[in-house]
Amino acid sequence: MGNTPTKVGIRLESTAEAGSILKGRIYLSVQTVRERACSLNLILEGEENAQIVTYEKINDKRQKKINRDSSVLYKMEVPLIKFIRGQIKRGQYEYPFEWPLPDDLPSSMLCQIDNKSSFCEIKYKLTAYLDKGNGLPKINDSTISTSVVLLGGVSDRNRQDRARVALQEYPVNASCFGNQGTITMGLDVDTAVAAPQGTIHVGIIGKNNST
Repeated sequence: MGNTPTKVGIRLESTAEAGSILKGRIYLSVQTVRERACSLNLILEGEENAQIVTYEKINDKRQKKINRDSSVLYKMEVPLIKFIRGQIKRGQYEYPFEWPLPDDLPSSMLCQIDNKSSFCEIKYKLTAYLDKGNGLPKINDSTISTSVVLLGGVSDRNRQDRARVALQEYPVNASCFGNQGTITMGLDVDTAVAAPQGTIHVGIIGKNNST
């Protein structure tokens, strides 16, 4: 094992879905006689990132402009197990865990355009690390992270929070029924929440006011 005698591993055992329970196991391999550590901690975090690339013509030159934005959607840290006297004996350890997920978390997603230079994404990450009492976890064999793909929850797919686009009038120059007037158009959907493999029903509202 060289200079990194302790390693941490993660295995997820269930599909992550908003409002459900994320299940998995953390594996710990200690090769020294004793490893100093206060606890084995888990961090689950979700974030939303967006980048928009545009081009502007300034003084007859095409210049690239990049706008970025990022926000934290969810972040929580919990100790999975605390070690007596701040030490772990040599051995192979396995710790199952269950993490209740809030039912209002948005689904994982990624949308890219313009050869992937512009994108928006929602992503989640689970990190397991040994807390040795010296601050934030560092990237080494005692820290490991894995991506968590979060699907839309059952409550999202069944909710009936309808959304409606207000009716608007559009002028027309000619139609089958006359040559002037307006057309009133709008739409509504049965839910404002989009989830993978889900169905959104769209209703179109139209009224011909031509004379």
